[in-house]
Amino acid sequence: MKTIIKRFTSVFLAFCMILVFSQSIMVNAVDEIPDYNSNEIEYYIEYDCVNQTYQRIPVNSIPDYANTTTTTYELNAMSSELPRLQDISDSYAEPLANLNDDAYAFTPPTSDPYSGVVLIMFYTDGQWHRGTGFMVAPDVLVTAAHNMVNYKDGEFQSLEFRVYPNYNSLSTSPLSTNNDYILPLMWTCYDYADAIDGTDGNATNIDVLKYDWCVVQLQESIPNAYNFACSTGVKTSWFTKYRTSGYPYCVVSNCTNNECNHTRSFLQCTSEGLIKKKDDYMVYYTNNTRGGMSGGPLYKKSNNVCYAIITSEYLSVSGTLYNAGTIINDKIYNAISYYIERGN
Repeated sequence: MKTIIKRFTSVFLAFCMILVFSQSIMVNAVDEIPDYNSNEIEYYIEYDCVNQTYQRIPVNSIPDYANTTTTTYELNAMSSELPRLQDISDSYAEPLANLNDDAYAFTPPTSDPYSGVVLIMFYTDGQWHRGTGFMVAPDVLVTAAHNMVNYKDGEFQSLEFRVYPNYNSLSTSPLSTNNDYILPLMWTCYDYADAIDGTDGNATNIDVLKYDWCVVQLQESIPNAYNFACSTGVKTSWFTKYRTSGYPYCVVSNCTNNECNHTRSFLQCTSEGLIKKKDDYMVYYTNNTRGGMSGGPLYKKSNNVCYAIITSEYLSVSGTLYNAGTIINDKIYNAISYYIERGN
């Protein structure tokens, strides 16, 4: 296990929204990033939360779902869910008026598709933090890796991680609502240790946000939650509207960082915007996102198909600041599909 555990550095969290979500982070240009694992076998890392064991899964050992399906709704395991999801689509009534960029609307977590966006609480550095996840199957969710994984004292650590579906409170933390949460069964993320090793452990040369994703199978299903379809190949557009949903610390779109740090509401919020730029790993958009929304979905307004995972705020690209997400590329799509199909 030591070989696997050696894979990350403690600098990981410095690039994530756990503590520095609202700080500016410079993004290296894509052509400055090493070609990770170009001559090596690529792996996913999987952690069994019950037995507390790790294994490495070769990326090429699971089916190439991205080559055979367009969205995760086409997977065999989703066939039993499609009638319910189709009924939701047929009866869908838009609960939001059109949103301006950099604005929030409160979205009821019991209404669809927002029932598929869940509040996450995770424990690290001696305190609880919040994050967001989104359901892609009744017992499978997607979130940001920094909500789930830590590296400390030379070892991989699975953070204490709780999922609160349908949570909505102006003042009450879910930590005070006894045991009304769901625990993870197992999770997987991408093993990019060779990239770290290739730069002599200098994690400042690794743009970890590009790998900031995690697929989680839960110990219990959430039968009434909306399941977002996932897809690859998102395109920039001056006209196509995308939405981001999650549980920000600050529920006022123009609040200061000091206000964000002291706001304790637990309300789900949604923002609308445009995708301005993208590369092979990241997508940059005008949607307003704040700390706590890490792990939430970026999805197309017209059909609720998810194309990226919210990971950061205020990334500088060629001198322009953007909110950003980890794009669902083939490797992430295949990992999501693998978990959905395996649970069938």
